[in-house]
Amino acid sequence: MSERLSNWCPECRVVCDQQFCWRCGRKSISGFVECPHCEEKVTVIGQFCGNCGKPIQEAIQEHIKRERRGGRLEMQCEMTLEKETKGAVRYEEKGEPEKQIFRTLYIRKTAFPKGVTPPKEIQVTVESLSTAKAESV
Repeated sequence: MSERLSNWCPECRVVCDQQFCWRCGRKSISGFVECPHCEEKVTVIGQFCGNCGKPIQEAIQEHIKRERRGGRLEMQCEMTLEKETKGAVRYEEKGEPEKQIFRTLYIRKTAFPKGVTPPKEIQVTVESLSTAKAESV
């Protein structure tokens, strides 16, 4: 791996030596990501790890999302319609209970546009408004 690549623009797909892309003006991101298979630091320009040869596209997409959030925390889950009451809709989170984030979510029926039936499945994303910082233990 070459340490020459410092920053990269995922929109233009060009190497940027500065904090912002010289082509589109967007903030550039780190040009390296940790391979989820061998844990080596690899370039984001390829589709496969240069060390172990395994695919890294998913890791690159997560890296781009994380860099674009700028350190803000994001949680996401999928939920299914569990029950409708007179004034609300209750959704239950999919997956194993110990791995669930929200478990149950109530949405008022008035939140949906008039005449729109609440969807059977939803994806919920919660993003922090400030930068998430790890506490030292």
